[in-house]
Amino acid sequence: MEKIVGLFFGVFLMHLTVVGQKKYFPKLHTFEEVQNLQRKKKKPMVVFVYTKWCKFCYAMKKNTFTHPTVKKILDDSFYFVMLDAESKEEIRLQGRTFCYKQSGKTSGVHELATLLATKKGGVSYPTTVIISEANRIDEQVATFLNQKNFEELLVKYLKLYGVDSQS
Repeated sequence: MEKIVGLFFGVFLMHLTVVGQKKYFPKLHTFEEVQNLQRKKKKPMVVFVYTKWCKFCYAMKKNTFTHPTVKKILDDSFYFVMLDAESKEEIRLQGRTFCYKQSGKTSGVHELATLLATKKGGVSYPTTVIISEANRIDEQVATFLNQKNFEELLVKYLKLYGVDSQS
């Protein structure tokens, strides 16, 4: 009986943790949504390119993006998109369709992930990409960023490119 109560309590605490984290996660958009939103209100886009098996990607999702300051900056000044580099869903963007490309019996990479996250001839995860309102890649950071480093990147970008942080 003690084990059952302990298990129940553990599951309950996990549920509270997950619910609490979602509270501070920034608003997520799809690429298609961003295209439509850009017609109404221009903002740069932050694209987080990740894989499900990447422990550093998981750490950013769990710790970096859930920080209240990071959430506020992303929600106020950017459109935020997360791209699973191994997603098999087609993505239509600017009149083009991007697809998953098989590269072996059990692996492959999405074309859009390759386009956005290739740096120095290779793709690494996680990669954070900032795309201007004019759809130009302005920043491409291929490494884990903690809350402080990510916040500094966003603030530096907003200052450097003269983006209104209360857009």
